[in-house]
Amino acid sequence: MRTACFCCLVSMLLLAGCGRPAGFVPVSGKVTLDGKPLDDAHVSFKPNLKGTTPADTPKNSPGGSYAVTDAQGRFTLKRVTDDAAGAAVGEHIVMISKYKPLNPTDDAAPVLEQVPAKYRDGTLKFKVPAGGTAKADFELSSN
Repeated sequence: MRTACFCCLVSMLLLAGCGRPAGFVPVSGKVTLDGKPLDDAHVSFKPNLKGTTPADTPKNSPGGSYAVTDAQGRFTLKRVTDDAAGAAVGEHIVMISKYKPLNPTDDAAPVLEQVPAKYRDGTLKFKVPAGGTAKADFELSSN
């Protein structure tokens, strides 16, 4: 009986470690530009490790997350490392961009950025709460 209880306890502990890594939670939201949904925009979240540069970022730091918005401007973040849903808990630097090819029939044609630079330069921030959120909403303005 004792062996069965011990095996059951060990199994539960092992299963508790499965799923997303500790500190990663579900994050979704919506992006609008001038009040209209921004479709096909690229959204990236990078943990804001204050006082570090990319060269001295700790090896065990949480990775970033990304998404592409749908026709309604909605997105759900996925981890860069393995495409599993989620983002690290804590403050993030957020960058949003959308490129439009100047000649859609030519893959090598130049592209035009549709999102103002102030949303792509690393000044936009978002704090991911411990329980995750479905309200990571960004109301962008072309002004």
